[in-house]
Amino acid sequence: MTAGVDVPDRRGRTGLDQDGRDLNRNPGVVIRDVELTSDGWHVLRRTTFDYKHFDGRWSTQHRETYDRGNGATILLYDVDRGTVLLSRQFRYPGTVIPTAC
Repeated sequence: MTAGVDVPDRRGRTGLDQDGRDLNRNPGVVIRDVELTSDGWHVLRRTTFDYKHFDGRWSTQHRETYDRGNGATILLYDVDRGTVLLSRQFRYPGTVIPTAC
């Protein structure tokens, strides 16, 4: 029995290893496994997935996602050039698990 998986953790959560397994809207990403690696105040998961590259080649990759429940982001703006700075990079999506307060 594992806290946060099949028995409640100290915050009353279960099924923390299931979040992210249902991500299926991108045909270029196939979820293989989600492993709960930490269930403290935050939740840390290691996800294994297959990723389809632009050239059609598939590779198996791993990502760790840190879920604290709330998040923030920034949009970089270059004042001198008067432009927003963007980059193209595959990101495994973060997810939010509703918790009881």
